[in-house]
Amino acid sequence: MSRKRVGQLLRLNLSIPLWLVVVSAAVLFLAAYWFARQQREGIKFFGAVVAVAGAIYSAYYVGAALRTRLDRDRQESTFRILDQIEKVEFVEVRNFLEKEVEDHENLSPADLYKKISQNKDLDNAITVVLNIFEKIAIGVRHDVLDEDILYEDLVLVVTKNYSALRGYLEQLRKIRNSPLYYCEFEKLATFWQKGKRLGDGLPFGPLGPASPTDASI
Repeated sequence: MSRKRVGQLLRLNLSIPLWLVVVSAAVLFLAAYWFARQQREGIKFFGAVVAVAGAIYSAYYVGAALRTRLDRDRQESTFRILDQIEKVEFVEVRNFLEKEVEDHENLSPADLYKKISQNKDLDNAITVVLNIFEKIAIGVRHDVLDEDILYEDLVLVVTKNYSALRGYLEQLRKIRNSPLYYCEFEKLATFWQKGKRLGDGLPFGPLGPASPTDASI
């Protein structure tokens, strides 16, 4: 509970709606226009200035409210995805991958692809994980997901899975004759390995993005 200053009788904390201010200003303007007839030209000019200022403020207010709503929607979508990733089934898939491809550094891309493709369960598990990460990367690039929240929760998972499966991706693209397979996931992992956002190329950090001059990659 805040203390009153010496000599202070009463402290008021009022919340005045914007519509009340607008209505009050309109009433005062009409009264001045009606009773001060000799000053009508000046009052007209003042009214025009007030109207323009009100329109600018209204546009700013609407824009700020819309940005807040979009930020909240983005965060809600992000946490829904994180909830899906933390389900038991997905955790089991991730653990399965880490166990089965733990020796990926010692395998060539062709041998790693062969090891995975010959194991139906492993092949399906990797497809599930890669598809989810690809969708997350696309959501980040289109700014429909909160990349800061995702990075904080998934940076180790994303970068570790990419390192383990990089040879598999290289061989998959060679066999399918297309460089586009899971390319969004690769971009996301590459940026995150460098501690940078995919969305704007700026470094992650507790104090927000660094200067744009440090965003080279």
